Amino acid sequence: MQYDYLSIWIIARNEWKVIARTLQYLLKQTYPLDKIEIVFVDWNSTDTTVDEVKNTLEWKVSYKIINERSIKNPKWPNYGHSRARNVAIMHMDSRSKYMAWIDADCRADKNWLISLWEIIKNSWPDVAWAGWPRYVETQWSISKTELVLNYYFTSTIMSMGNPAYCERNVTYMPSVAWYNSIYKKEILQKYMYDTTYPFNTDDIEINYRISRDALKFLYSAHYSFTVIELQTLVDCIIK
Repeated sequence: MQYDYLSIWIIARNEWKVIARTLQYLLKQTYPLDKIEIVFVDWNSTDTTVDEVKNTLEWKVSYKIINERSIKNPKWPNYGHSRARNVAIMHMDSRSKYMAWIDADCRADKNWLISLWEIIKNSWPDVAWAGWPRYVETQWSISKTELVLNYYFTSTIMSMGNPAYCERNVTYMPSVAWYNSIYKKEILQKYMYDTTYPFNTDDIEINYRISRDALKFLYSAHYSFTVIELQTLVDCIIK
């Protein structure tokens, strides 16, 4: 099989507790590691996050670590998630055809990347993105507050009705969350994130511009929680 070269992007700040575990999931992907690069954008961490990234990835896969604050660009006036994602887009390998996203605290099934790649590669030309609900990191103690914020705010409200914890019987979504997905490189490079707002618009604003141009977001929710993951979620709620 002829595999495309892919970039995986992660942005994080002070995630030393979980980042190594997340990266270990990526190193166990069935997609060939010699066809992968990891672009890690550090949001000016004050802990050992960057050291954890280096120690986990060194000699195992191609990777880059970029500090968002070190990139000077007058077109990106406000620091934050949107700017960090532009930094990642700017630094992806020229060979990459697609860019996959994952959060620093997410788990990735071993077939996560190859599944995303096969879906986007075989999609229609008007599809900009493909993805499905995210995997929640269960190797550390997540607080009730964070769980509620992730589920009700980030996953449901901020993503305009695309809950990250359940499947939907739909093919396309009006907007998508970024943490378990893959984009076509030329789409990201064309639209970029708008950092002129004094707050983080994240994926909502860029997805609006993409969909306005008649491009689609393919919601491929064929992965669901395992029994163990579901039990862990329940345990977190009742703690």
